[in-house]
Amino acid sequence: MKKVLYLAASLAVLAACSKNEISPLSGNVRNIALSVAVEEDASTKAVFDGAGRMVFENYDKFAGAIAKEDSPATAIKVATQASAAANSYSTDFTIADPEAETPVFDGNIYSVVSADWADTYRFYGIFPKSAVYSAESNLSNWAVKLSSEQTPTQSQWDPKYTVMQMQPASISTSESTYDEKWDEYSATVNGNTVKFAHLFGYGRIDFAGVPEQYADYLVKSVTIKAVGENKTIAGNVRLDITKDIDEIELKPYSSSSMSDAIVL
Repeated sequence: MKKVLYLAASLAVLAACSKNEISPLSGNVRNIALSVAVEEDASTKAVFDGAGRMVFENYDKFAGAIAKEDSPATAIKVATQASAAANSYSTDFTIADPEAETPVFDGNIYSVVSADWADTYRFYGIFPKSAVYSAESNLSNWAVKLSSEQTPTQSQWDPKYTVMQMQPASISTSESTYDEKWDEYSATVNGNTVKFAHLFGYGRIDFAGVPEQYADYLVKSVTIKAVGENKTIAGNVRLDITKDIDEIELKPYSSSSMSDAIVL
C-alpha cells in the first residue's frame, strides 16, 4: 500500500494570442479585451495529474497588469467591470476551455483613461489570481502567498499554490484597425507567446512500509518542518513582476508573515 502527499515549498507558459480588441467607451476611456492561448508545454500547466503532466482546470484565473513603456514598473489603474471607474491595478484572465487542445485565457482591461492610451503596453501576470496577496501600482513590489496550510490529494498538490509568474510581454495597438460594426479596434500581444515560471518548488511524499491493515486509512495531517539556516518555506513574499523569469527573487513580505513549517 502506498500513501502519497504533494506539497509546495519556497524557491526562487507559453501562450499564443488570438483576437484581441480595444473599444472606445464614452470618448474618454477604452476597454482592452485579450485572449491568451496557452501552448501545449508541460512546464506551463498548473496542476500535476499524477501521470507526469500538468493541466489547467475550470475557472482557473491569473491576475494581469499593464504599464506604459516609459514607466514599465507602474501599473495602469483599470476597472474590474465595464463602465465602472478605474480603481484596481490588476484584471482577471479566466480559462475558457481547459480541455481544449490549446487552452485560452480571456480577460478585459476596462476603463483605460485617455492619459494612459498608448501604442504599446507592457503586460505582466501572476497565476493563479488567488495567490496574489497584494497587487499595487508599484509592479516591483507585488506580493504572493504560499500558505503554511495546504490540502493536497493522493494525486496532486494544492492547485491554489502552484504559483507562476509571467515573463514580461507587450501589447501592441499601433497597427490596430477600426471595425465600425463592432465599434472596436484590433490589438495583438507582440511575439504571440508568453512564458510562465513557477515561483515555488513542489515535492511529493511517499509513506513507505505502511502495514497492509492500514491500506484504507486516510492521512489527515502531516507537518513538514524546515531545518538548517534558512527555515522560511511558506508565507507571504514580495517580488518584482517586471523582471525576467530567470531573474526572479523572492523576499519576505515581513518576518511575521513567514513560516518554517507546512501542514498538509
